[in-house]
Amino acid sequence: MGWFDTFSQILQRARNLRGIAIGVACVTVFLLASVKGTDFVATLKPEAERALALDKAAPPDVSMTEAPVLTENKTVRLAYKASDAFGLTEIALRVTPHDPLPGADQSPIEIPLSAETAKQISRADFEDLASRPWAGQKVTLQIVATNEAGKKGFSQTADITLPQRSFFHPLARILIEERKKLMQHPDDEKLRDEAANIMAGIAQEPPDYRNDPVILLALRSGAVRLILNHDRAAAVSVNDILWQTAIRIEDGIPKTAQSALRDTRQDIAEKSLPFGLLSFARSQIICFS
Repeated sequence: MGWFDTFSQILQRARNLRGIAIGVACVTVFLLASVKGTDFVATLKPEAERALALDKAAPPDVSMTEAPVLTENKTVRLAYKASDAFGLTEIALRVTPHDPLPGADQSPIEIPLSAETAKQISRADFEDLASRPWAGQKVTLQIVATNEAGKKGFSQTADITLPQRSFFHPLARILIEERKKLMQHPDDEKLRDEAANIMAGIAQEPPDYRNDPVILLALRSGAVRLILNHDRAAAVSVNDILWQTAIRIEDGIPKTAQSALRDTRQDIAEKSLPFGLLSFARSQIICFS
């Protein structure tokens, strides 16, 4: 069979599809083949076949294997499974608010959970959602899986009230209050100046936060960012600084350590360890919690 006949077969299959990209790819193959000869077509044929198969493929199959559960650490446990004949490229959590929140974007957000390139995944993730704008509000959760073709599959939905973190340290509570104001009114210059002044004022009293240099730098950088940058993106980035700083003041544990503990708990929950090793691992987590 000549290269022209091979190209004609590929083009005939593409006619039954609506993807413009595949049509362009076929024309590209034709033009390059006319220059490089039949060996080039033979090399590209499997790739063209795969491209056509991907376009015809169904979206990934994904589902929650258990209802989302709130843990004692204010995280949400998400158990799910997903599969795709050609391979998964990303798993994300879609969060959709039920009720409007003043000043906050009401569009659903997608939080990456996994980027494993596998054909099948079955796991449980622990996601910290307490820092999201809708903390304490009712939302709808859904797992979204993406395959190599970029097609998305969606799990069933589950309604849940997001956990809300409680703060008791006076400085942490002040920062969280300023964060709430900024989230609801990110373009209000008066509130931005207020938050910058409060952050700068707290930064000038290191003994109040255990002389922690990380907190000092975070407060100063956040205040400067609000003063120098007047766009909404600056307010959004400072929201995260305020949250992480409040957590550090409240707990006295760097977020990286908290994340490591959470990841370790997750690893133990997912893996089948010998009984002796499992008991030892759990005892170490308790010591550092």
